[in-house]
Amino acid sequence: MVVDDGSSDTTSRVALAAGARVVRLPFNLGVGGAVKTGLRFAVERGYDRAVVLDADGQHDSAEIEALLARLDAGADMVIGSRFAQGAPDYAVGMTRGRAMAALRFVVKRATGHAFTDVTSGFRAFGRPVLDLLAREYPAEYLADTVEVLLIVSHGGYRIDEVPVSMRPRAGGRPSSVRLRLVLNYMRLLVGILSSAYRRSRPRRGGGAMTTRAHVIVAVVAVATMVFILRLVGRRQLRSKYALLWLGTGVLMLPLAAFPGSLETISDWVGISYAPTTFLLGAIGFLLVVVIHLSWEVSRLETRLRAVAEDLALLRTSVEDDVEDDVEDDVE
Repeated sequence: MVVDDGSSDTTSRVALAAGARVVRLPFNLGVGGAVKTGLRFAVERGYDRAVVLDADGQHDSAEIEALLARLDAGADMVIGSRFAQGAPDYAVGMTRGRAMAALRFVVKRATGHAFTDVTSGFRAFGRPVLDLLAREYPAEYLADTVEVLLIVSHGGYRIDEVPVSMRPRAGGRPSSVRLRLVLNYMRLLVGILSSAYRRSRPRRGGGAMTTRAHVIVAVVAVATMVFILRLVGRRQLRSKYALLWLGTGVLMLPLAAFPGSLETISDWVGISYAPTTFLLGAIGFLLVVVIHLSWEVSRLETRLRAVAEDLALLRTSVEDDVEDDVEDDVE
């Protein structure tokens, strides 16, 4: 099966002419979205296993049997490794090699397994892993290979490697080169490490707020609440977001009404300079807003990707039904 990831060329036409099943995404989702669509297709059509390989001609389809044989031997996922013992020599540049070594180290620390090729795009999945990845397959570049190892490994499944050869690229362009390659590897490392570690920082400061500062706080609080209420009245702001800003205004009013309140809070927290407490509170609030917006955008992107996948699969089903109707009419 070929997943046409929103291409503008004749990919779908050529694949169909060659006899392949084609799932066409309405726009480009990237390698992760394309693979997830293919895995969902396999699960929904009742396939027990699936093999994923790149479309640039570097993977030898004759080696699929070796991956399937390892599934038969009890593995849940099999990686076609370019660097496993018995694989032909495969040269990589110095920058790419160091980045791969860093990823191997991170994966080993995270899973306890020393994989030789954590970025291989040549993989086979058994049915349990198919069910898992059809739901949780990561969308970002490189995460679709490295993070998959973490997901499957943490799920308690067995992952094996088999040596494979890598042929010269027959078409297309490399996904990452030079600076972009480094940035992609750094982004992936940050993503993996940030999910494993959380940090907290103590806050410190000194002093007291002046009367003018209290007046400014009161004016800002009242102006914020009035402005938010007007936006809600004009239906320009949804209620659930308005509550966040109204709550902020309500919390600011006691600071203005009771001159010693901020100093009391600062002493309780352990900050000697009261305005620092207010500043840190404002920064914390902005951080919450930014995180919330990022979450909303990420959720919308996830929904959009799911809609694209559903649309591609629905279009394939409709085309199958039309083809069946045509065959029935001919008969």
